[in-house]
Amino acid sequence: MMEEPVSYMNNKDKCIVCFKEREKDFELIGHHVSYFPEIIAFVHYQCHAKIHDPDKPIAYLIQYEEGDSRKFYEEKTKWQVITDGLQKQILVWLN
Repeated sequence: MMEEPVSYMNNKDKCIVCFKEREKDFELIGHHVSYFPEIIAFVHYQCHAKIHDPDKPIAYLIQYEEGDSRKFYEEKTKWQVITDGLQKQILVWLN
């Protein structure tokens, strides 16, 4: 698996759900709209709950299948182990 670029639907200053700016002492959180390819939208914590509301989810912000999250984080962990190992090997070669 090669690291692919992440796409962002908006920036960290304005929530994509309510279109309000972030609160002074709180960062917006990143919500995965899609894992493959990786697409992230920044939202307030409360707006994130609205996205996943079981009675009325915001469907256009959920573009993934069940199990994609688990698969994404498993692959990300494997990639991190590989890159960490390569970094250590390079340091050994340089010293």
